[in-house]
Amino acid sequence: MAGLRAVAAVIAGVLGSMVAVGLIESAGHALFPVVVPSEATPEAMAAWAAQLPVGVLASVLLAWAVGSAVGILIAQSLWPTGRRAAAFWVGALMLAAVIANLVMIPPPLWFAAVGLAEVLLITWWLARRGVQSRQQISA
Repeated sequence: MAGLRAVAAVIAGVLGSMVAVGLIESAGHALFPVVVPSEATPEAMAAWAAQLPVGVLASVLLAWAVGSAVGILIAQSLWPTGRRAAAFWVGALMLAAVIANLVMIPPPLWFAAVGLAEVLLITWWLARRGVQSRQQISA
């Protein structure tokens, strides 16, 4: 039963992440409308990403950060005995999604570095926070 609850917590966390990312990216697209190139070759997508306004890129970074945090917090709330594990599972899946996005649309180097770093740092911080919260409760 605990195993099913853990899996359900991770699934709920990932779904929460997806919703948060989708909402924030939709708002970003509304604020900063862009035209996607008709040719989807890696070279065309890299050239397109290089000329995007900073606001567009910042909204995506914000979406990834908030999405990671929301998903981890949801998973931790549903899986109270494994707060660190919940953070790492959702964080790992978010990191995989970020890497997939970076491969599909090659961005500027600074954007890739910030995107990867923010997911890793949020995962680490919330994993530590979850363990500390658990220790405070049991004390």
